[in-house]
Amino acid sequence: MRETGKSIAQVARDLGINDGTRPGPPGSLTGADTLHSDDRIGALAVYLGQSTHGSNLNSAILSEAATIASVTLARALPDDQDAAAVLAEFHRERFELLRDTDHRAARAELKAAKWWYRRTAGDLAGEAAMPPAIAAEPDGEDPDACIAEALRGADRARRDVSVALPELDAAIDHARRAFAGVCPDDPRYSHAASVLCILHRLRFEARSVEVDLDDLQHAVDFGLIAVRFAAPSEPDRAKYMAALSDAFLARYESSGTEEDLLRCVGVLVRAVQAQGDAPTVEVLHSFALGMGARYARTNDPSDLDAAITAAEGALALLDGAEERPALLLTLGGRLYARFHRDRRDGDLDGAVHAAREAMRTAPPASSIRAMAAANLGLAVAVLSVERHDETRLDEGVEAVRTALETLPEEAALAVRLQFALSALLLQRYGLLRTSEDLFEAVALARRAVGVDATRGPRRAKDSVLLAEAELMLFQHTDNQADLDRAIAAQRRARRLLPGDHPDRVAADGALSRLLWLQYTTTAQRTPNRIPASVLRDLDEAVTLGRAAAGAATGDPGERVLRWTSLSRALMVRYEQAHLEADIVEATAAATQALELSDPGDAWAAAATNLGLIWYIRHLVGGAHESMDTALEWYRKAFEVVPALPINLVTEALVYGGLASAAGRWREAIRAWEQLIGVLPKLIRPRLTRGDRQRGLVDLVTVGQYAADAALRLGDVSRAWVLLEQARGVLMAQEMTATVEMDDLKRADQELAERFDRCTRVLAGTAVSSLEGVSMHDDAARALASQEWDRTVAEIRTRPGFERFGMPLSDVEIAAGVGGECVVALIVTPDSGHALIANAGRFDVLVLPGLTAADAATALNVLLTSVHTSDWRRAAEVQVPAHWPAVAAMPAAPTPGVATGGLSASAGTRFRAALTWMWHAVAEPVLRHLGHLAGPAAAWPRVTWMPTAPLTAFPVHAAADYGQLVPEAGASVLDRVISSYATTVRALRHARRPPTATGGGSALVVGISDTPDRPLPSAGREALSVAAKVGTEALLDRDATVDAVTRRLPDARWLHLACHGYADSADPSQSRVVLADGSLRVWDLARLGSDEAEVAYLSACLTGFGGISYANESLHVASALQLAGFRHVVGTLWPIVDAPARHMANLFYDQILVHGDPAEALHHAQRELRSRYGPAVAGAYVHYGPAYPTRRDVIA
Repeated sequence: MRETGKSIAQVARDLGINDGTRPGPPGSLTGADTLHSDDRIGALAVYLGQSTHGSNLNSAILSEAATIASVTLARALPDDQDAAAVLAEFHRERFELLRDTDHRAARAELKAAKWWYRRTAGDLAGEAAMPPAIAAEPDGEDPDACIAEALRGADRARRDVSVALPELDAAIDHARRAFAGVCPDDPRYSHAASVLCILHRLRFEARSVEVDLDDLQHAVDFGLIAVRFAAPSEPDRAKYMAALSDAFLARYESSGTEEDLLRCVGVLVRAVQAQGDAPTVEVLHSFALGMGARYARTNDPSDLDAAITAAEGALALLDGAEERPALLLTLGGRLYARFHRDRRDGDLDGAVHAAREAMRTAPPASSIRAMAAANLGLAVAVLSVERHDETRLDEGVEAVRTALETLPEEAALAVRLQFALSALLLQRYGLLRTSEDLFEAVALARRAVGVDATRGPRRAKDSVLLAEAELMLFQHTDNQADLDRAIAAQRRARRLLPGDHPDRVAADGALSRLLWLQYTTTAQRTPNRIPASVLRDLDEAVTLGRAAAGAATGDPGERVLRWTSLSRALMVRYEQAHLEADIVEATAAATQALELSDPGDAWAAAATNLGLIWYIRHLVGGAHESMDTALEWYRKAFEVVPALPINLVTEALVYGGLASAAGRWREAIRAWEQLIGVLPKLIRPRLTRGDRQRGLVDLVTVGQYAADAALRLGDVSRAWVLLEQARGVLMAQEMTATVEMDDLKRADQELAERFDRCTRVLAGTAVSSLEGVSMHDDAARALASQEWDRTVAEIRTRPGFERFGMPLSDVEIAAGVGGECVVALIVTPDSGHALIANAGRFDVLVLPGLTAADAATALNVLLTSVHTSDWRRAAEVQVPAHWPAVAAMPAAPTPGVATGGLSASAGTRFRAALTWMWHAVAEPVLRHLGHLAGPAAAWPRVTWMPTAPLTAFPVHAAADYGQLVPEAGASVLDRVISSYATTVRALRHARRPPTATGGGSALVVGISDTPDRPLPSAGREALSVAAKVGTEALLDRDATVDAVTRRLPDARWLHLACHGYADSADPSQSRVVLADGSLRVWDLARLGSDEAEVAYLSACLTGFGGISYANESLHVASALQLAGFRHVVGTLWPIVDAPARHMANLFYDQILVHGDPAEALHHAQRELRSRYGPAVAGAYVHYGPAYPTRRDVIA
């Protein structure tokens, strides 16, 4: 190493930079950014006078950090000959290292060395001191050509994100050569440095999320060099400032360092001042970006207005089209922000227009187009709510999804779009309740947060989105882990935000909501074991809620939400501690929310909240006037027409329930009718079957409560219509797609085919969990949904199809019942009714003994007695003391026979439930109908239509077991033949006449060989039945899913002897088990034909649909009815193998004589009851009409 007059370490000490910081020279932008890395000083210090040698030394000399350090030193001491000598030696050494490997770079270093040599002692002295070999070398390549090529590479990178990184790597190489090939007193020096500033920023934005901030640091360094070496009179100096401000802004958005935002704005202000009244497009664009970022940090409206003015001004000055998409992107984002701030007219439409124009004019594979898609998605999402048009939301989802597909998965921009798509999917889930949207949104947010390398406010915003997604998932799944993750994400967001950040208030409010929800969830699950930590969370929720509600920041909607959340937190604590101060403060907070709300959904929500407060006051204090006040607030909320159907559900449920409890029947029926009226929108065909099913889980009792209100008002016809409209909704939709389609095909084949195409697309399956989040084509479903709506509207214009797909009217109900007697059992909290349609005439019978509490207890007693695994243990359900006494059954001579496999205790409990049903329901109804004893000739018939929770109760088995054996006629089996119907529509479907004549096939299946629980009698049963109906049985390994699926559509008669399972949580997953798999509810529903007659299901639980969806009656038996079978025999609980075989033989012997499935089952049950007891005989039920089947199908 050669010695110099002053070492670089000494120069560093002179400048005060040995500790990594130094004050800048007079007039500098900022001292701290001039050179703040010891490593950069080290790169020079190591070379110029220290001891490191070898390849590490060479790498340090050639590093970009060393280049930046050398230029910074040169700028700091432009007249210091010692520094010039150091730098001359530095570039000479780089020339020596490069001359054999990179001639172009070597010549550039040579030119720099010459320039610095001349400054050591004047041009002539410097020239003389130059080594001859160096002096003789020609200068390097043309800097102008290098810069031009660098800019062309940058343009290619902007146009196609797939090649952005290699293009930018090459462009940076060209720009470095240009920078090294000119001297600091050459105007091109600053130009090259500014180009490098832009290129490094672009490369950071194009790189993987895992990359560090080196590129941004280089961007800032070169930006500072460009500005400092540009002469004050340099025309492009303001543009260099704009590029530098963009680098500061990018670093702020990535790291959250607020000093960078201050620097960004400071540089922009100087750039604008420098250009005076003639600002350039570049400066105005950067100014719009910087002021928009400062608005997001300070919430100062003037900053946002200034940003919009600057963006509009830049667009007005624009000559070419190249920069237009980026400017439109910036303008649209700022208009969107201003709309959220003060809902200014035209801003939202302007944001949408700008995003669409940016997408239209940007190159198809560019990052600008991808970001415009994200902007468009967010803007149209808001527009879809404002204009009540969900198709706009679909447009946004599709735009972002398409843009995301063009980006490398690891790109930082891809992560930003994943967040945008997650937000859009969450909004669509909130609007439509599409679980596939929710699952995908959560998966996207989790994945993006997991790889996102940003810090500060942007990272906080991402965590807020994840918290929202986890909260929605918790509300969907009721999984505590999801709520825990939501709270963790929200706490993380709060930690990332400075205390004075405008988003901190919203973060506090959101965390408050999560914490009081955590308490209410825990209190519901373990009311007597609430951890102290959860109680502390509730106190924290109140503290955070107070702070958030008291802040004046945020738009009016956010402030309403914060006041509402505070009132809810205080309400929850009042229910826990009964502190009067809490409920008083809660009332004040709710009132404040109401006063801040605009008319519409927000006002209705605030009024509902006040109603809830007064209702809680009523529950705790018992004051009647509190109940009146609560109802008044609910009434006011209910009178506001909701923008979205989903917003009506909770209000109508609570208002209808409270009005019913208060005996205000006209108010109650208004609530129930309006809620039933929006059912089609809540479970629209666009949703998957699973989502439609989940949409009904909170509405299970609406139909019977509405019918009860109508009956209290003396309107029996109205009661029938409301009950029919609110029950079996999913099956009714499926019937529209099958039964009513037959008539439509005969009237208009083309229209029917169009409807069928839409229905088949909408019937596609979707994921049901977060695992394997590969979604089906939601765009196709959206288009099919729109086409479905248009097609149905057109169908209803055809004569005879005016009510296509609509619920039945009272006239249609009477016609659907025909000559039969249908009895709907209406269960309500204080009493019940039997709603009767007898040969087309409507009637009603009050049943004082039928209360919801007794009905639920009876069902629990019965089901726990027969050991259904979905129910609590028998010891947990006590027989009420007020029920009729039941005689104790003595031990049977042969244990397990007379009791049907039940223990003596279980048998007694089982009979107790049947006895209650006899006295509370069955006997009063039969007496009212005139069926007082067994028939002298033909048996009378009753079709039962129980409502929840009695849908799983065997009304046909009800009897008076006050004695050991019921007296003659003291049981339903001794008085009438019983059938069941889910709805009148289903009964009408089953009563349709056959469309063909002649014999038909029978499919008989028996599976004895099962791995877990063999069924020894199933195979023998199948062989016996096959012999009776004249066919061959499909047994064991031959009874595959494929074999049954192929044969079932041609079968007019079906007999299944196998295992059956009911899924109480999701009854659509109930199934029958075959040799190699299962057939579930919707599988079976599509496998029948219009000629199907009888299905006999000798399997467990084929008529049991659980309680959560009791009024939907979703089970295997109803699926086969939907498939076309007019008569179906199913089971309500597990059946025993040997008695099941006996029952099947009795049934087929009877039906071959009578040809009537209902009567055949009736006689078989009576015989089976005498041998095995009511628990065996009562399990079987008949679904279908009261008329014989065609015996020729099994002849």
